[in-house]
Amino acid sequence: MSATRSHHEFDVAIVGGGCAGAVAALSAARAGARVALIERMGYLGGTATSVLDSFYGFFTPGEPPFRVVGGIAQEIERSLVAEGHAFYRENAHGGGIGIGYDPEHLKDLFDDITEREGVQVYLHTELTGARTSAGRVERLSLIARGEPLELSAAGFVDASGDASLVRLAGGPVVNAARGGLKQAMTTTMRLANVDNELARSFPREHLAEYVRQARASGRYEVPHDDIHVRRSSTGGGAHALLTRIGGYDATDVLELSAAERAGRRQAREYLRFLQDQVPGYARAELVSYGVHIGVRDSRRAVGDYELTSDDVLNGRKFPDVIAQSGSPVEIQGSDDADWRYLSDERVYDIPLRSLIVSGFDNLLAAGRCLSADHEAQASARLMAQCMAMGEGAGAAAALSVSLGVSPRTLPLPELQDRLVRAGAILFDDQHVPFDITSAPRSPGEVDRGGGATGAENAV
Repeated sequence: MSATRSHHEFDVAIVGGGCAGAVAALSAARAGARVALIERMGYLGGTATSVLDSFYGFFTPGEPPFRVVGGIAQEIERSLVAEGHAFYRENAHGGGIGIGYDPEHLKDLFDDITEREGVQVYLHTELTGARTSAGRVERLSLIARGEPLELSAAGFVDASGDASLVRLAGGPVVNAARGGLKQAMTTTMRLANVDNELARSFPREHLAEYVRQARASGRYEVPHDDIHVRRSSTGGGAHALLTRIGGYDATDVLELSAAERAGRRQAREYLRFLQDQVPGYARAELVSYGVHIGVRDSRRAVGDYELTSDDVLNGRKFPDVIAQSGSPVEIQGSDDADWRYLSDERVYDIPLRSLIVSGFDNLLAAGRCLSADHEAQASARLMAQCMAMGEGAGAAAALSVSLGVSPRTLPLPELQDRLVRAGAILFDDQHVPFDITSAPRSPGEVDRGGGATGAENAV
């Protein structure tokens, strides 16, 4: 005997409560839609609150840096900074200014804003199926703590990261791993009892040399030199990105399970190396691993348009722009990273067509599962761009529902005007230079131009 399914109705339903999905929900709600936000974890934020502690992609990497993401993402940034839970930092790779934040306070902020805007949040809820008809998603099948439920809506956004809704709806997807293009995954750690001042007392190049010497000694399995430990807002605390776990398919549960175990093993080995060999870490202790391994790429939706590496690197402009980015292509391998920068420090557009799922009239995909090739996704997947895409997708879904049209036939000037009036940055004439010297910095951080050091190196 099957369990009785309760049924819930909304205007817009969003699958995935990470940065893209949470912002999409806020954007749709502020446009007047009744919004459901579905998240499998017990909190919102996704990778931002489960794995990492820094936002990237808000600014161009050039001199001076220009802000290219505003709107709801900037509202979140400003709230965290005003409360003393975020600060600005340089990026050692030249990918632009980063924004360090406290993940626990980011969870609180997402709770507060979604509640205030009337978003119905379904935590501990997983997507199990989707009913479609004539090119439209009609209903989602969900399970929440063993209880089945169904949810119907007029518009849908897949912000799952893995294009899970698109796949379950029978839509077209590309699996990066099965195409032979697997970006490495990363297990992160939170550390305590780090002497941050001592750890920052030597140049970053010395840290890489310590790794090379440790590997040459044969005493440590530390396969790559590009490691990063960043001070946290907690005294003696640090956030460590040390691992590269390559060769696994994040959509295969057995391979992902193996990657999780391999990530923790590699992280422990790097911590042993830090404790033994690197000044400032002798008393360092593991507080926690990231809730799950950090996944950079898995499935992507096939949209009306596929954003390409040429579009990114040449700063292409689109008439249906809903977000911008100046971030380089960053492809992380098992042993090293391939960085490719935009020519002449340009900024490229992310078009609405790359969010509209091919063959569907009411389904958008936002965040790292947008329609993009391998290289373009490796730039557009940064959290600032995911939030900007989420804002565009949420606004487009809500406007489509209110007008009774498909997102692909929306009046673009109306959509773009709504986004710009909400603070989103869509056009180059909106760019404003950012002066990090007058912005809040982490305690004791080196001055601009002073160079990154051991405990303050961000990817």
